[in-house]
Amino acid sequence: MAAVLGIAAVITLMTGCGSMNEQDVAQRLAEAAQLNGAIVEVQHPDAPWNNKYVVWMFIDDDAPGSVADDVRRVAVFADADGDLSGNPLTLFAVVGEPEAYSDGSYRLSASDVMGSVSEIVGGKGVEDTLSLSASDVSRLAVEQ
Repeated sequence: MAAVLGIAAVITLMTGCGSMNEQDVAQRLAEAAQLNGAIVEVQHPDAPWNNKYVVWMFIDDDAPGSVADDVRRVAVFADADGDLSGNPLTLFAVVGEPEAYSDGSYRLSASDVMGSVSEIVGGKGVEDTLSLSASDVSRLAVEQ
């Protein structure tokens, strides 16, 4: 029994996301940030212990100023949230509601405004992706 528990502990440590409920975090995030919905993914690029936190924001308006406001609200939530706090975030914005993309096509529908959004809020934005370091997230949360 001890060997089984030890193996489970090692697997949890290696994957790094043993206790995060992505759907719960996404639901809380969408409500707190006043989004139409959200999808939160923990990805593991290059190794199981590398965590990359990806947030898909479902929004009404993809004008850069409006998306910047959405990003700021996401930052406030993420900075205070036990699952996301202290982590860099990769953000995508999709106009509409998650239900409209039940086939997974939201991945192809991200708005190409993140370069302009990064000029407003900071971080590294190009086309449909905005990458915020943990310090960017904290800075934006404090500014709100």
